[in-house]
Order: sequence, then structure tokens, then C-alpha cells
Amino acid sequence: MSTDSAHSFLNFLNNQSNEIKFTIEIESDGSIAFLDTEIIHDDNSVFDISWHYKPSNCGVYIPSCAYAPKKYKQAAMKCLFNRAKRICSTDVLYKKSCDFIISLFIRNGYSVNFILDVKRKVEHRAVNHSNRSKNNDQSVSENSDSVSENPGASDISMKIVYWKLPYIKESEMEIRNRVHRLNKILKDSKIVIVFKTTKTANFFHRKDKMPIGLSSNVIYKFSCEHCPKCYIGETTRHLQTRINEHIKGRPLPTEITLHNHVNDNSAFSVIGRTNNTRIAESVLIAATDRSLLLNSNTTSVPLFLRL
Repeated sequence: MSTDSAHSFLNFLNNQSNEIKFTIEIESDGSIAFLDTEIIHDDNSVFDISWHYKPSNCGVYIPSCAYAPKKYKQAAMKCLFNRAKRICSTDVLYKKSCDFIISLFIRNGYSVNFILDVKRKVEHRAVNHSNRSKNNDQSVSENSDSVSENPGASDISMKIVYWKLPYIKESEMEIRNRVHRLNKILKDSKIVIVFKTTKTANFFHRKDKMPIGLSSNVIYKFSCEHCPKCYIGETTRHLQTRINEHIKGRPLPTEITLHNHVNDNSAFSVIGRTNNTRIAESVLIAATDRSLLLNSNTTSVPLFLRL
């Protein structure tokens, strides 16, 4: 299909409905990216597939200096090497992807030997997996007409017991060695260690606190600063938008607008967050002393079914 034909077809699709619009992406230099793959073709219409690394990716992975188990660091590398191994259709493209992955983790502080060791393990496991698959297929083919004398022998499953422990770098290897020796003694069970790491979010918030006025899907309470009266409401929009409507009385005056005391933003507070704001509002109104409420309606939705 030519470029002109592709654009004509795109226009045809986009003229079918105003509710949905499609876009088009044209190949550049004989290649086009799709998700994490790059499809490449030459003048002979031979197609190859390579691993695609998005330009928007900042290249930050778990650094070498991170206070985390060694396996966590290896897992990040294995993930990318496995992806390149499974996606790339030629050895040349695979080598090119691996070179990029190696440079990526060098920038994250890892030594070349450490990275290459992980790469070799990934490739060795891929070869073993391929050989096992071939052997299993051959075994099934040879024994398709035979009946097993001991059908229950393969049904024995190993019980996995997970131990969750806080991660301490100085004792990681000692714990792993002890568990390894313990697993040699156990027959029908296997212990797997899961280390729990401490994150920076455990000590302080990594994001700025959202201003109360930008909160949405909330139940709010107005407490008059000059008397005991209060008002309970709900909004799915930004709270500040609803507060402005109460204070200014636009587009329509509310119970707060008509109240005989003047108040400002400080009189409003968030008392609940939920996607079912109207139900929560009704429950909180029902739990509040009616003599103190400014609300003209006692509920937004019925709380009890009347038969």
C-alpha cells in the first residue's frame, strides 16, 4: 500500500464517526516501531525484528550502589537480555541490542564482568530450555502408544515455603547459605527466601502534598467559624470549584451562601474520599445532629428501601 493510499484509508476511517479518531505512523528508513519491537525490511522485502528502546526512556534502572539483594539487580538485567533474545530475529540484531543493554547498565554503575556474567546465564538457560523442549517432544512422540507403569510418580509436587525477612546486606549470603543447606535436608519441601527492602517512601513523601482545593471525589464539611452550624456535601470535581460556588453563590446560591455568617476557604475540610460520593454523603448526613445541619435535604440517595 502506498503512502497516498494509506492516508486515503485513514481519512475514510476518521469520517465514519466523530467519537473516535485514528492516527497513522509511516516507516522511516525502512523501519517502524511497534511497542517494544522494531520491524525492519530491505529492498528485497525481507523482514527482520529487533528490540526497540523508546527514546523517552531515561535509562535509569536499579543502580549498583542500591541497598538491595544481588538477585534484584540481576533480575533487571535478565529481563532486558531475555527480551532481546526473544525478539531479535538475527544474531546481528541481538548483538546490537546486547551492546546497548551493556552500555545501559554500565551507566548505572555495574562492572562489565558482572553484566556479561548475567548475559551468559540468560543465554545458557535459553539453550537448556530449547533442548528440554526438543527432548520432551521426542519423548512424547516415541511413547505416545505406551502406558506408564507408575502413573502417580509424576504427580508428586514440592511444597514451597516462603520466608519473608528484612534485607540486611551484611548477612544476605550467610542466610542464603544456611537455607541452601536446609533445603538439602528437606525432602518434600523447599524454603524460598524473600527479602523485604526499605524504600525511601518509608521515611518521607517523595511527592509534594496535593493542595486540598485540587482534591476530587470527596465528601467535605463546612463548619461555620461563628456558630455551631455545619454543612456536609460531596463533589466529583475539584473541591475548590465547589467551594467557590458556595461562597460566591454562582450559578445558584446554596445553604452556605444564604447563611447569615460570612466565611472563607478555611471553613471547609475533607472528611471522606470515595468514588461513591453521594452514598457516603448521605451516610454522614444521617450520622450528624440534624439541628446543626444547614443541609435542606437529609440525603442525596435513599439509605433504606421502603416496602
